[in-house]
Order: sequence, then C-alpha cells, then structure tokens
Amino acid sequence: MYQVLINRSIEDVRGAVLENGRAAEFLLEPLREKAAAGSVIQAKVRDILPGMDAAFVDIGTGKNGYLYKKELAAYHWAAMSESAAKKKEKPIHAYLSKGQEIIVQVKKEADETKGAKLTELLSLPGQYCVFLPNGDYIAVSKKMSAESVREHWRSCAREWLQNREGVIIRTEAESVSADLIVQEIRALRAAYERILAQGRRHSGEIRLLFSESSVVARVRRDFLPKANTEIICNHLNDFKELTGHENPEHGANVRLSSDDNLFSTYALEPEMAEVMNPNVPLPSGGFLKIELTEALTVIDVNSGKYTGSRGLKETSVKTNIEAAETAARMLRLRDYSGLIVIDFIDMDEEAEAQVLAVMKEAVQADRTLTNVVGFTGLGLLEMTRKKVRDSLPERVSAACTCCGGTGRIEDAEEIALRLERTVLAMKKMADEALWIEASPSVYALFAQADKARWHRLEEHSGKYLQITVAENEPAFQIRKTGSKIDAEPGHYSN
Repeated sequence: MYQVLINRSIEDVRGAVLENGRAAEFLLEPLREKAAAGSVIQAKVRDILPGMDAAFVDIGTGKNGYLYKKELAAYHWAAMSESAAKKKEKPIHAYLSKGQEIIVQVKKEADETKGAKLTELLSLPGQYCVFLPNGDYIAVSKKMSAESVREHWRSCAREWLQNREGVIIRTEAESVSADLIVQEIRALRAAYERILAQGRRHSGEIRLLFSESSVVARVRRDFLPKANTEIICNHLNDFKELTGHENPEHGANVRLSSDDNLFSTYALEPEMAEVMNPNVPLPSGGFLKIELTEALTVIDVNSGKYTGSRGLKETSVKTNIEAAETAARMLRLRDYSGLIVIDFIDMDEEAEAQVLAVMKEAVQADRTLTNVVGFTGLGLLEMTRKKVRDSLPERVSAACTCCGGTGRIEDAEEIALRLERTVLAMKKMADEALWIEASPSVYALFAQADKARWHRLEEHSGKYLQITVAENEPAFQIRKTGSKIDAEPGHYSN
C-alpha cells in the first residue's frame, strides 16, 4: 500500500512516498539554479573536445554541460547505416560544430565539480510509456507477467510509431487498454512537436523548452496510475491538477487534506532532519555508518552493543541481515547512487550467500535501477545505483566553511523551509504569537535578505511572529508561545 504526500508550504513543495506507513522516498523540487534531469533545453555548443569525443554545451545555468559523441542524434542514426568500425573512426566534429544551436536533454544533473550530462536522444515520460522521438527502438518492461504479453505490446508499438520514433512500454501498461497507450503516445508526440516549435520561435536563444520535474508532475506520472495507492495533497490547486488527469483506468485515490504540514502530521520531520546523520541505528542495537565521498558511498556495519545469545556467528548474521535491509532502505530514502560498497561484519560463505539474497530482495522495491554485484575477495559487497541527481544529504546541505569543505552542514535555506513548516503546523493553536530563536544564517534569510518572506509566513500562519538571533545550535527553536505582548522585545522570559 502506497501513500504519497504532496505538501505545499509558502516557499516550497515537497513530497514523500510511504510504504505501509513508513517513509520510502522523499521528493524535492529541483534547485532553481540547476537544470533538472529530464529538462529539454535549446543550447549552444561552446567548445569541441576531440580528445574526449565530447563537446561543452552552454545550457544557461552558468556551468557548461557535456555531450558525448554517442549521445548525438546524427551519430545514432549513422550507426544504423554504417559499420561499427567506420562510425567509430569519425571524430565528433563530423557531427557537431562550435557555435551550433542544438536541442538537448539533461541525463544527469550537474554536481559541485561536473556539469550536467546531456543527450540529443530525447525521452518524454508518460504514465504508461516513455516516448523516444529519435530512439528508433521498442522496449517493454521485463516486469510484465509473461513474454506473450510483452510480445503483444511490441507488436502494437510497431503499428503506432512513425519514422524514427521509439517507445518504452512501462509495467503499468499491462493492465490498461491499448487505446489508452495510443492516446498517450499521441499526446507525447504532440508535446515533442511543441518543443520543436518553441525552439524555432526562439531561435538563437538558450532557453528551457520543457520540464516535468515538479513534485506534482512526478507524482501524476509515476503514482497516479498505480492501484493500492493514496495520494494526499494539502493544496486545492495540486488536488485539481491530479484529479483533472484522472480516468476510469487510474488506480490511485486522490484526496485533499486540511493539514498545513503533512510532514508533521505523518511524523516525517524527524526523519527528514536525520538525512545528514551518518549513523543509522539497526533494530537489534547495531548501526550503519554511511560516508559519502566523491568516488563512492561507503557503508560500514557495526554490531554496537548487540551481543546476541548464541555466540559470535549468530550475532554477526543477524546484524548483517538487518544491515542489508536497512542499507537498501537508506539508499532509496536518501537517494545515494553511483558505486556503493558495504563492509559487513565478518561472516562465512554460507552467511554471505544469505545476506546477498536478502539485499537482492530488498532492492526490488527501488524504482531506481540498482545492481547488486556481489562480494569481493575481501568480503566487501559491491553494488551500483543509477545516478541522475545529487543525493538527498547533498541537496539539503552546504560545504562547511570551517573545515575547508571536507564536511557538510545543513543548508540555511533547508532549515528556513523546515521553520516555515513548523510554524504552519501550529496554525490552529490558540496562541496568537510565537517567539523564534534562529542561528545567524537563518535569521538573515528572514530579517535581512527577504523581509517580505517573513511577512508571508505571518499572514499564512495567522500569528504574530518575532525572530531573534541565537548564536548557538539548534538552528532554530520555538522559544515561547503566547500573547502578542509575550513576543515583543523586552517581554522575553524563560
């Protein structure tokens, strides 16, 4: 049973996916200064790098993206008519030139050190299929029940597609009518034509042409078709957008909540606040220690105070099984990706096989492609998880200035958003005023950088709010609630 929450606050929209009442994923809006994965951009080639068979491309974010030769539409089409050896010999400038205007899509978002990874081979996702305007191939989800069902959809797709189009039929298509898939392909084809038309109208400009990266759009696409799913919104506009797309074959139930902070109602604020904590407790008393590096994510398993009752082997196997299940959940919840290495407590080959089976089963629920490779000769479990964006801890934090960037601290904007949700959750309290103490960086966001934001919070909460600076942690606290006079300077008391 899925529950999907969409919480709209004054300055922020975020979501959460709950499975059997427990947080499985957090959904955040992309940062404004970044081009989100899936965005389609009219861009310009700034430089050709023959040695890398790649190009630097200006996508309007201040950091050039990079486009490899194999991601070019012209190279892809040539691959179908030329031998592999012949096309490999051709340099990238045979397909692309400096200053050329092109339409690209973000495959992987930029991070602190690298620009976005781009492609000319666009893909437009729908609820039941992914339309590939230049893909020229057909794929059907392997999760469908039988090969005969998959072949049926391949046969149908061959009839529906035109020219060099391709399509990926998603698992959700198995239980719906062919007419609905045809309708979606036509809608996605029309969306692609609008993208091209918009590019022609704004020729010469570097411009965002398409993006469906908002939380509401992702929920509509990924969860609205699912049965046994409840989508809960706290804003009427989001509710209307989702219900406006409903049809008799949609499985999800959408309802509107009057709660001002769904994250507080469903007790998700503490879990959200813990995403930067490297130590994750295990049920029996052990814990995981997670370290994110530039090259990989390392997870170390510790038994902690757990000693078991049947000896060392029983203790290590039980702890390692708990660690495998918890690590799989953390990878999904915190959105760690790339190369992942887990150092379990020492165990024999039989126990390794048991833990490996548990891990492979646990990652089946992950919507992001995850590959459990296996144990190395040194007893380390290797796995990979497809990367399209920074991890959640990276997205809600900033490099620590005190240690030269070797550590991270929670980002002031992320703290400010949590402060707003906390205040809105107190909207129905009888107290007319709140006194809030905040760290200097959070105080500056409200009292100096954007005073109008503070007034919006007062208006939406229906409270008189007073904010003062507290030099020490925590980043903010509700120091006192009461009447308006209690929150005025000169009336503070412990």
